[in-house]
Amino acid sequence: ALARGGDGRTRAARVLMHDVRCALRNVVDGAAQMVGAVGVGFSKIRDLGADRHVMCNLGPHTGEHYGNIVVLFKPDVMHHPDAFVAPCACTAFASGRVATHRPFAQPRDSTDAALVQLYEDSKMHVAVPSTHTALAAELCVRVALDNKLAQSPTMAEVLSWWTERDSHQVFHAYLPQRVPLHHIDKIVLPHSEYEQLDERERELLHEALGYANVVRVRDGDHKGETAQRVTAEAVKLGVLPQPRAQRGFALSLPATTRGRLSPLPVSL
Repeated sequence: ALARGGDGRTRAARVLMHDVRCALRNVVDGAAQMVGAVGVGFSKIRDLGADRHVMCNLGPHTGEHYGNIVVLFKPDVMHHPDAFVAPCACTAFASGRVATHRPFAQPRDSTDAALVQLYEDSKMHVAVPSTHTALAAELCVRVALDNKLAQSPTMAEVLSWWTERDSHQVFHAYLPQRVPLHHIDKIVLPHSEYEQLDERERELLHEALGYANVVRVRDGDHKGETAQRVTAEAVKLGVLPQPRAQRGFALSLPATTRGRLSPLPVSL
């Protein structure tokens, strides 16, 4: 609506959008040069279709090597039809390492087609009934296997297992290609990173998210400690005060590009 007007507010909105586009273009170009043949640059990711999603962690992100800035998304974004949860990073499926993380879910053979099919069968959506139960069962089984437990793990054992794992081994959330800014809950970053922003960049950040949603954390004595502090603050901010009522969509229509649907609950 603002884009069609002609008042000063409209012109300000156009300037803001232009600045955001330029900033995003610089970020994307810089990220493409940095990742090279890893992560989104890994060629087999295209075979899985994961390059058409924003990849992140469902839960605490322990990948300190990815940087010191954490973006917290609102849970509602997971109810988008194009979003889904995978038991681990798609790169584990592409490389075949998924069998070491999930020995109870093996591909039918070692071909790329079998790995792609296993990836498709492992996708879950939070709007489908029993998804949370399936995710909890997956987590309990993997913790019990790795810790060689004869009984179900305790919550303390689950939390310890998660924080000790590489971020690629825990639940991954795959968001739509374009995620509107209103789906971002908070951004957590070290004070030093915030100080590197110029006045205009800070203004854009606060205007997009609100001043209270840009959380600054005191830097540590070294890079690893700084990342740990950011992660700890993000975990504290990301804990929901109470369970949310399940809501969302559930379609019985077949997928447009896949001929077979995988029902829940999954076999473990």
